[in-house]
Amino acid sequence: MRIEKITKKKQKKNKPCTTCVGLTKEQIDFLDDISKCCGCSGGKKLSRAAIMRVLIGVVMLEELDFTAKTIKNKEQLKEKLIEAFREYK
Repeated sequence: MRIEKITKKKQKKNKPCTTCVGLTKEQIDFLDDISKCCGCSGGKKLSRAAIMRVLIGVVMLEELDFTAKTIKNKEQLKEKLIEAFREYK
């Protein structure tokens, strides 16, 4: 019981969980370029994980309809993302 209480106290609501994502060299270079651009333009250099969290956060916006009903495969996901980012501008 005591261990359970301590564990619950240490957990934070929005604390990021660790996950492993396999990316190509090109995708990693893309994230690194974004990170460097942020740092060079007077802002704070962002980590790859921070950039990924922002991208996922945009996709999770309520206005976007990303559900199993609307997306059946990788191509449909890609098309929906392109459409959503065009409308987001």
